[in-house]
Amino acid sequence: MALKLHPTIDTAQTVDNYPYTTQTDSIMETITDIKTLQFLLAVVEAGSMSAAARRLGTTRSYISRRIKSLEQQIQAQLFRRTTRQLEPTQIGWALHAHAIRISRELQALQATVEDLGQSLRGHIRVSMPTALGQMVIGPWLLEFGQRHPDVSLQVIFSNRITDLMAEEVDIAIRITSYPPESVVARDLGPIDWVLCAAPDYLQRQGRPNTPEQLSQHPFLTAPLSGNRLTLRLSSQTQRLNLTVTSRLQSAEVLFLKRAAISGLGCALLPAYAVSDALHDHRLDVLLDQYQIRVDDWGDRLYLITAPNLYPTPAARALIEFLRERLGSLDWSEPWP
Repeated sequence: MALKLHPTIDTAQTVDNYPYTTQTDSIMETITDIKTLQFLLAVVEAGSMSAAARRLGTTRSYISRRIKSLEQQIQAQLFRRTTRQLEPTQIGWALHAHAIRISRELQALQATVEDLGQSLRGHIRVSMPTALGQMVIGPWLLEFGQRHPDVSLQVIFSNRITDLMAEEVDIAIRITSYPPESVVARDLGPIDWVLCAAPDYLQRQGRPNTPEQLSQHPFLTAPLSGNRLTLRLSSQTQRLNLTVTSRLQSAEVLFLKRAAISGLGCALLPAYAVSDALHDHRLDVLLDQYQIRVDDWGDRLYLITAPNLYPTPAARALIEFLRERLGSLDWSEPWP
């Protein structure tokens, strides 16, 4: 199994910026040459016809003729030249989005035909939150790879919601309260958040036993627009909002966990990330009579896929594998 690990990938342009229109749909009905759409994909991704030609093993003039023929066919300009590269027009971006969809469905169809009567094979691109991926899902992917040696995996650790089509992600695991409407989202259950701090910190600074006392403590948080964070606390008898001050901010949950264990302050962290530290008393739970939430911090776990009509057999197998593992997971168990 070929396993590639990549950090977060930023996409300068996303398909969402160039929505489909009835004009685009009408244009797609006139295009009968799929190969030309593949040339379009190559030019957009390479940034120039020369680079696309080198990638495809053909000549620049040949690609240029095919693109011009396509522009004449649809009666629209697909690219404008900037000082450094070719920039797709709005129609160019829209056709690019359609071409990605068509290309991926053809690849899936080809893989389905090839896999009939054979072991699983193909390439799957998976994206997941860093801490959840490193602590929980990563080992499962290695197990899946051992079971299916002809399947290659590209694993992206990212904490943001991605444009699956633009970044060619087959499967994404995300913690969110509101998954995008443009994807297929399978709800795998709740994500619990735990307010905690290190025992030595509590010994030095005192244990907060009320929300008012908690507001006097520094916090370790995800990135904020400033240094103030509003916590929403609820119990059987009380609901209130509490504003606290962030001392340290990071998008990496495992770094915040280490900071909390080091005694830098209080932290509200996912239960799966701190269950081991709670189990061996490196961290203590605070105000456990309250349920604590932060707006925009997700509280559900979703398995997200693009609305692809033809997922490959390998992708389908991995989806079911992850759904089974995640759906039966006991989040209270400590993870090494």
